[in-house]
Amino acid sequence: DRPIFVTCSPALLLVGRSPLKYCILFTPNTTLNSLPKMPDSRVTRVGRQPYNTKSKKATPIRTPGGKLVSQTIVKKSKGPRCSDCKISLPGIKHLKSSAYRNLKKREKTVSRAYGGSCCASCVRQRIVRAFLLEEQKAVKKLLAERSAAK
Repeated sequence: DRPIFVTCSPALLLVGRSPLKYCILFTPNTTLNSLPKMPDSRVTRVGRQPYNTKSKKATPIRTPGGKLVSQTIVKKSKGPRCSDCKISLPGIKHLKSSAYRNLKKREKTVSRAYGGSCCASCVRQRIVRAFLLEEQKAVKKLLAERSAAK
């Protein structure tokens, strides 16, 4: 079977691409069903929300069977923050607040004082501040006793 005619896009020749890659060879046995087809690029969105809003973003994913399906993208959470310095707390998962309900206690906190609400440096700062205040009170009391004794 020798090709009867070859069809190519003239624009491909101008761009400098290999024309053989983009050409279709027509033989006497060529039918419409044997020609390469465009893959189906239609996607149906999951659920009832028809619009691609901020909270309902979707991306097309091709399944192993070659079908395009819509996959909803879940927004990333900033996660829990330190109550003093507002940095993200290390060791605690970044989830939506409703998802923490299903977690174990060890996944929601860190095993130390102020575990799920303050970072370690802020806790250390609080402890040192409390210690220094107590020391200051003790020194004031001692100075007051000395001045009373005179």
